[in-house]
Amino acid sequence: MRIGFDFADLEAFLVLYETGSFVAAARHLGQSQSSITRRVRKLEEELGTRLFERTTRSVRPTQAARQLRGRAQAMMDEARGTLRALRDVGPGTGARAMVTLAHLPGTGPGVVDPVLGLYGAAQDAARVRLLELPAEAVAEAVREGTAEIGITGMGADLSGLTGETLGEDRIGLVMLADHPMAGEGPLSWEALEGQRLILTAPGGADGTGTGREGTGSTGIDRPGTDSSGIDRAGIDAVVAERVPGLLWRHEVPGASRALELVRAGLGVALLPRAAVPLRDGSGLAWRALEAPVVARRLALVTRPGGALSEAAQALCAMIREGATGRGGL
Repeated sequence: MRIGFDFADLEAFLVLYETGSFVAAARHLGQSQSSITRRVRKLEEELGTRLFERTTRSVRPTQAARQLRGRAQAMMDEARGTLRALRDVGPGTGARAMVTLAHLPGTGPGVVDPVLGLYGAAQDAARVRLLELPAEAVAEAVREGTAEIGITGMGADLSGLTGETLGEDRIGLVMLADHPMAGEGPLSWEALEGQRLILTAPGGADGTGTGREGTGSTGIDRPGTDSSGIDRAGIDAVVAERVPGLLWRHEVPGASRALELVRAGLGVALLPRAAVPLRDGSGLAWRALEAPVVARRLALVTRPGGALSEAAQALCAMIREGATGRGGL
């Protein structure tokens, strides 16, 4: 059977899937927007199905695209692996190259995963080893050289490291997509009245703190954060002030467990945006809470003076670009 598409078409599809934008995909691949459009249309014609629903405001993957994504990525990985093996690349490059990224829990869906999708779609991408650690442990892993790159909280001890702000990751309300409060725009804290509230348990002063309206969102570092850098003490203070008498229904170790309870219909959770998978089919909705804004502040950390590998430099650049593209999270 003749195959009427090539690896460049699959690459364009994968990058468009991850970015959700023809403009962003074109910029990432260094091609024109019309070139990306032609490649995706060619793939759709060859497969006989629409891969993206296009509107003037968004590009949304269809069910066919979601089914194709895993297979397309596997085909690209296999082809690259074959190419590297035939080139007999030396140590520290190609298939043997590896970057270790340490990151906070609850940063996967909104920060790490989108970057990995783009990075994996790039030519000659290195392998990426992930370490999910509390804020202070992320900093220590980079400091000791266990990880080349870290994503942690600005409130962690960053002595001996180079840290740059990625942005503020706002706390919001996570609920099922068919919940009465699911919709667009921010909510007031008073909207929590009468809800079965799910909170992450505080786990010591290893996180980031709170950014509040009226303070320039500079943040207040305080004890009582959990391992994800979520400021539980700050959340408790706002809830007590804005919704007196409201008590949490479930307290859980971290964001992933909170999401499981939300999916089980056991309540709504207060979590930062980056902790919540919001792709089509996730079954979840997230709305920011404001007046006041509570947020964890995320930082990208590396060792000063330590020359990053080319692979690590490329990954850092994509992390920065991702944060900028989201408007600073």
